[in-house]
Amino acid sequence: MVRQISRLSSLFGGRSLLLAASMLVLMVALVIIASFESQLNQNIVDGLRSDLEIQSEQVNNQAQDRLNRYFNNLRFLFETPPISGLSRARNNQGIDPVDETRYDQWRHRLETIFVAFLQNNREYEQLRILSSDGMELIRVDRRGGAVQVIDDTNLQDKQGRDYFQASKDLQQGEIYTSPINLNREFGKIDYPYRPMLRLATPIFDDNGGHFGLLIVNINANALLSSFKRLVPAPIELVLTDSDGYFLVHPDEEMRFSRDLHPDLVWDKHYQQSKTLKRNFELVLDSYHDNKPYYAYRRAITLSNDAQSGRLTATLMAPKQYVQELAVSRRISVYSFMLAVGVLFLFVVIILGRSARSSQALAKEKAQSAAIIDGSKDAIIGVGTSGVVNNWNRAAELLFGYDADYAKGHFINQLALLPEVDLAALVSKANQGNKTLNLDAELPLNEGRIVDLYVSVSPILGENKHALGVAIIIRDVSIEKQAAKKIQLVNAELEKKVAIRTQELQKASLVKSSFISNISHEMRTPLNGIVGTLNLVRKDSLTERQARYLEMAEVSVNTLSALINDVLDLSKIEAGKLDLDMSSFNPLNLIESVCSSMAVKAQEKGIEFVIDVVDLRCQSVDSDPHRITQILTNLINNAIKFTDHGYIKVRAHSRLRETGELEFICEVSDTGIGIAEENQAKLFTAFSQATSSIAAQYGGTGLGLSICKELSELLNGKMSFESHKGQGSCFIFTMVLHQGEFKLMAPEALLHEMTCSVLLVNEAQQACVEAAIARLGGKLLPGSPIRDWLNQDAPVPDVLPHVLIVEQRHSLLTDLDSLWPTLTATHKRLPRVLAFQKSADGNKALRNIELEYLNNPLLFSEFMQKFGAPKASSGVENVHPQVTPIISEEEAHRIKGARVLVVDDNEINIEVALGILSELPLEFVRAINGQEALTKLRECEQEGLGVHCILMDCQMPILNGYDCTRAIRAGEAGEAFVDTPIIAMTASAMMGERDKCIEAGMNDYITKPIVAERLQEKVTDWLISVCEFGDLPTLVEAAPHEEIQVKDEDYVWNRQLALSRLMNNEVLFAEICQMYHDTSPAQVGELEEAIAAKDYEKVRQLSHGLKGLSSSIGAIQLQEQFLSLEMEAKMKNCDKLNLLFGVIKPCYAKLMERLQETLEPKDEVQNASAQT
Repeated sequence: MVRQISRLSSLFGGRSLLLAASMLVLMVALVIIASFESQLNQNIVDGLRSDLEIQSEQVNNQAQDRLNRYFNNLRFLFETPPISGLSRARNNQGIDPVDETRYDQWRHRLETIFVAFLQNNREYEQLRILSSDGMELIRVDRRGGAVQVIDDTNLQDKQGRDYFQASKDLQQGEIYTSPINLNREFGKIDYPYRPMLRLATPIFDDNGGHFGLLIVNINANALLSSFKRLVPAPIELVLTDSDGYFLVHPDEEMRFSRDLHPDLVWDKHYQQSKTLKRNFELVLDSYHDNKPYYAYRRAITLSNDAQSGRLTATLMAPKQYVQELAVSRRISVYSFMLAVGVLFLFVVIILGRSARSSQALAKEKAQSAAIIDGSKDAIIGVGTSGVVNNWNRAAELLFGYDADYAKGHFINQLALLPEVDLAALVSKANQGNKTLNLDAELPLNEGRIVDLYVSVSPILGENKHALGVAIIIRDVSIEKQAAKKIQLVNAELEKKVAIRTQELQKASLVKSSFISNISHEMRTPLNGIVGTLNLVRKDSLTERQARYLEMAEVSVNTLSALINDVLDLSKIEAGKLDLDMSSFNPLNLIESVCSSMAVKAQEKGIEFVIDVVDLRCQSVDSDPHRITQILTNLINNAIKFTDHGYIKVRAHSRLRETGELEFICEVSDTGIGIAEENQAKLFTAFSQATSSIAAQYGGTGLGLSICKELSELLNGKMSFESHKGQGSCFIFTMVLHQGEFKLMAPEALLHEMTCSVLLVNEAQQACVEAAIARLGGKLLPGSPIRDWLNQDAPVPDVLPHVLIVEQRHSLLTDLDSLWPTLTATHKRLPRVLAFQKSADGNKALRNIELEYLNNPLLFSEFMQKFGAPKASSGVENVHPQVTPIISEEEAHRIKGARVLVVDDNEINIEVALGILSELPLEFVRAINGQEALTKLRECEQEGLGVHCILMDCQMPILNGYDCTRAIRAGEAGEAFVDTPIIAMTASAMMGERDKCIEAGMNDYITKPIVAERLQEKVTDWLISVCEFGDLPTLVEAAPHEEIQVKDEDYVWNRQLALSRLMNNEVLFAEICQMYHDTSPAQVGELEEAIAAKDYEKVRQLSHGLKGLSSSIGAIQLQEQFLSLEMEAKMKNCDKLNLLFGVIKPCYAKLMERLQETLEPKDEVQNASAQT
């Protein structure tokens, strides 16, 4: 077969062979299809007729079985003694002469038999005895599931009924079978319809006289249903009587047409289209658009009466069913044909490939023989026994042996290489299955020696079985000579490279030494200059001297920055720039850098915008100094090249699907921009966009180059977009891996509060509005207030809770003058915040109690502004009475106590000191952990005590955790080893608290700081230290929920929530009621989502419940739901279950508190409603 395919393949070619095989398969398939299609329909129709004939035979057998059973039961009843006894008693004046049984007794016995029979045979509906004149003598009926004997008054005369007339002339033992029709009572069709089959047999007395009839009424529903069960779908059964009336039909309205629709008969409903075979025809349903059916008809004999004892069962199959059978059969047959054809083609392809492989192999052999014979290398084939079996032309020329002579000799007999044992090499190559290489020399005449390269390679067959060895011998004399020349040249080059390398290393050392020395030498006089300038500034100076002094300071600062840039670039190039990685708060860092540089921009008349609303990091692990260096450089460039418009610093974070965090900082401006042709060289050291830049704006061109290198060292990148004349946007992106950052979600401090913003700069307005939205506030348009102040509109109907206005804008003055009008028309007045630049002083107003916001907006300050609202803020016209913070006795106990406040953010320190300033305390401040240790040592040396420490957790140089450990280890002095340390953490997550406790802290408080809570904690710890003198003990790292549940305000801080709602008790009660009514369902959904591991739903529900809990002051649950939301993002199933187990008792505790608060209000409302 393979040879035949090979011949065909060589004759037609590979593609032609496949085409020919495909054509053959196609022709055979067409013949088979034509034969199949010509017989398909006839085969299906014949098969259908056979199936219908079998099913009709089953219907007939079912009918005969049922009739035989009915006849047997009728004969059984006829043979009972009361039947003959009735006739004898009636003919003998009511007394049976045989046993003197009265007529009434026989009648009662027969009624009893009839009742028992009906009770045990559910198909039978009625048993009767009719007299010879048609009057009912005995009748037992089944009615409503009960069997009843009909009394004489309700017996009927049936003389006129067709079954009586047909039965009265029956002979002894004959049985009459009635047509199946609906039962009638008193001449009317009984409902619900009951198709009846009546069987009757005559009763004769002993004299042969006709006494009457025994009639049995059988409910034919069971009989007809048994017929339908024998017929599978989609075959339909139509049962007609002798006159063509329908008894059974797929259409319920066609059933029992003799009684219900006398105009419906077979001949009117169906028209014969074509007779196919005996009892098998094609009919059309004229009532349904001439739908065609294949119909098989079979007569069912009930009795010998041609009029009433014949039924016709017609089994009908829709023509569409036949077509579906044809389609199904086509699919199966054609699928099989396709599979066979594909298999045939597959075999042809495989055989064709085999044939082509054989041809290719033969061709390759011929090519290999030609290559071997034409090769310049001597190629010798040796068998496993060491006998030469191949010898090419180059071997003949090299060794002088003819191929015919060399073949058949042992390899060593030819003495090819005097110094090499070729037979041993052949044996070794065969055994090791590896190639052997060596150099050899062949002496020739006249003393000339040829350098040879010998390669001995095994020839492997299938399963790596050795078939022999190929010896390749190459003349490498020319290559050897060339290699010697190359070695000489390389040796000379290596000497030159070594000399050049030494020169470069020496130059590098000189450069490094120069930079190090010159930087030191320059810094020494520079520091002297700076110190001298500072001393000069302390003296009284003339205006001109002061101006000269400022010019000198600017030059000194410029020179210092230049030296630092050169040093940094040198370190980067040498790969010696070290990163000082630490954990810090990026929001504080960015706001600190920007707030210090915003002054310079505002002095230049440029608006400065800080947007950190979307920065969701509580802390990151990186080098804060280098990030500060990058931001400072970018902002300096923006200020330098921008003369009008604004500068915007936007920092945001984005969580990747991989769990990594992108920290992105964008510095955009409306400056001069950079032309496209100059953008490529922007990050090159000592390079600027154009030569005129240095002359006009100054600079060395090092800043951006250093920024780019630093960003790459920080696992980030630097990019930019710029358009000439429109401005630039520089983007610094840093990627943080899991464990290098902590996320946070600011509290909804402005929940349900409305705010309006009236600022001049659109970018600044957008930034403030975004901050409001982030804190849960709702924005109201400021245009109604602006139009009212401009006298273009009436007094606004709705006032916001908070109004932010530009301090320099005249609208603020107008608002102050019209403030009495608002006081007269509105119960609630807005809280007014003035947007103030650093150079502006406070504005004196007559009516408005003004508060201030820094321009640019600091998000941390903005949050603090609403985190601890004062009771007497002037927002409401009704001022609640202020209660003392602590009692006089407590104040006396803690008087003179000293508190150390440690925080890297000056704003946070000022906030803490401001809150605690109402207490009789003394304060020490430090901006990082290292400075805190120094302050404590100084206090110990001076004999001063520190009785409590407020410790921020995330700080540069030395963070709060390490600082606490150092204090507990005695590094700050033995006097402070057990001093109470309260953590001030921005994270409300359970893990953060555990971390604080494990570090050795005694307590904790979350940011934003709530004034009352901070005062309470500091007071409690100071009382425990100052009054009793006991050393405070560390809070045990107990489960998170136990710590929280003990603190009632932590479960539900009602006062905090009220202060956010401007002390609106009614609104607060409504919010609490809504929380009480709606949150249980959400908590239930949350539990189901956790069980189903639906992490997205868990995240959404946790986020919603976090906001709801914040709205009512449920701080504990707010923080727990935040933790749950974060774990859902990380898809941590185990922690989700653990956290929810902690949440449930805390939630139950809160609901108890809410229930206790809401119940009295409900009782008051109910009482009010009743009165």
